[in-house]
Amino acid sequence: MPLDDTDAEILRLLIEDASRSYREIGEEVDLTAPSVSDRVERLRELGVLERFTVAVDQSMFANSAARLVDVQVGPGEATGVAADLTPSTASSTSSGPRAGGSSHRHIWPKTNSGPS
Repeated sequence: MPLDDTDAEILRLLIEDASRSYREIGEEVDLTAPSVSDRVERLRELGVLERFTVAVDQSMFANSAARLVDVQVGPGEATGVAADLTPSTASSTSSGPRAGGSSHRHIWPKTNSGPS
């Protein structure tokens, strides 16, 4: 099924701000939130939308030891790579491995209190 003007507008709105609710998008494209949800799911199934992500201004961490790092690994490798990324002088928490072999690990110096 080809993309229509409404799909294109939904994509434009998501590119502009991926945290928009389906209700907000629906108000912009004259659809209900469930209709927007259906279209977004179809765009994902078609491979047009791969994922939602966040952009982080790394300069905000200038005076902090914390860093955000995205490491992409193959299936089954996430746990080992995540462990290798945690130095002995750091503490960490992990939310992975997850589907597709990804793992999120939050690392901070042991002198820091860690996440609040």
